[in-house]
This record gives sequence, C-alpha cells and structure tokens, in this order.
Amino acid sequence: MKAQNIAEELLHTDNDHWNSHALRFLVQVKESGLFPSEDQALQLYKEVVDTAVEYHTQPLKAERAIGKLLEKLTEEQRVRIYQGAHHYLKHSDYGTEEDPTDLGPVLAILKVRTKQPESPSWGATARSSLKDLVRKELDLLPTTLSQLEPKDRVAALCKLIPYVLPKDEEQPHPTVKTW
Repeated sequence: MKAQNIAEELLHTDNDHWNSHALRFLVQVKESGLFPSEDQALQLYKEVVDTAVEYHTQPLKAERAIGKLLEKLTEEQRVRIYQGAHHYLKHSDYGTEEDPTDLGPVLAILKVRTKQPESPSWGATARSSLKDLVRKELDLLPTTLSQLEPKDRVAALCKLIPYVLPKDEEQPHPTVKTW
C-alpha cells in the first residue's frame, strides 16, 4: 500500500464485514481527534487485528507483538486501537465451519487493554487539596492572628486550643462500697 491513502484502500476491500468495521473505527478516530492521520490509525488497527489472528494460539506473544506495534502511541490512542480491534474480532469468524479458529484467549487479552485508565477519585483529590489548603493557612496563621483585635485573637485561640491541647480525661472518683 502506498504511504498515502492507506485508509482509503483499507476501507475498500473485498470483505464487506471488514469494510463496515473499518469504517466504524475510522469514524470513531475522526470524532476523537486523537490521531494526526487516519492512515496511521487505520494501518495500526489492521496490523493489530492481523497480529491477534496470527498469534491466536499464543495470546501472550500476541500481546507483546501488539504492544510493540503501539509503543509510540499515547495511552488514549492505544486504548482506541485496542477497542476497535477487540470489537472487530469479537464480531468476526475465522477458520472454517468445520474447524473454527478460537480467538477467545486473544480476545480476553484485548478486552483487558480496552479499559480506560481510572482517574483518581474525587475523595482522594479533595482530601489532598484540603490538606494543602490547611497547611498554607497554618503557615499564615501568625500573620492572620496579629491582624486581629485582641479580644478576637483571644476568641480565635480559645477555639483552636481543643485541636492542639489534649483534653484532660476525667478520672473516675473512687467510690466506697457499703455493705
């Protein structure tokens, strides 16, 4: 295939099943704007599908080979290619009716790779941001307190004392037991 128009050639093969899935993938690529060229994306998509089928009996070898193909891409680009290849292979039949090719192990590996990396939870980021805010305010506390009126400064210190000094725990008073 020529360096240019690879996408066009990959969309017009003799296999209508491939053509429809390649077109579906191409539309997703264009919508996402993740790839600088459709040719690159579609070429890698085809190579991933071909590699998965070629090494279907050796899923770990397939995973390593596919990883090498996609190593220069961003995580989002890799996920997009994995998703497209997984979808195509999941809806395709290989082999013959008498002897179908089992793509199950390769599909399982591809499915794991189709998941988006999880973003940190709101709770984790909020807690971290709040800690940073409190640290900054504690650093500024002497300046802030010095700007207050004396009675307001005493009131603020009284409110802060329970957080700094431990409370005296009340000791239970000994009781006398009478018979």
